[in-house]
Amino acid sequence: MLAGICLKNYTLHVDLGFQGIKNLGISERIFIPFKASKNNPINAWQRAINRLLARERVAVENALAKMKSFFILRQENRMRKKVKLEEVFQLCAGLANFKSLNNALIIKQ
Repeated sequence: MLAGICLKNYTLHVDLGFQGIKNLGISERIFIPFKASKNNPINAWQRAINRLLARERVAVENALAKMKSFFILRQENRMRKKVKLEEVFQLCAGLANFKSLNNALIIKQ
């Protein structure tokens, strides 16, 4: 349980900042990139897997950055009802998608 959300049924893709997350038992399916060290370098297939994970992660991070252009998501959350917070996220995601589509149409013209 993380911030009131049960993550057992989700697949998590995290970066190297979450090294100890597997020990917490949050989810069974957690993908963490391989970490190289001075005495234990990663091999070619581990590097390839790291690139695939990074490619997926950057798409999500870019989408979240677009959503954070809305001030309501940049400030501290004071909403008491989880439903309201979910609605705000859905609205901001929809507006971010609309802005992206609008920009794509303007560029094509």
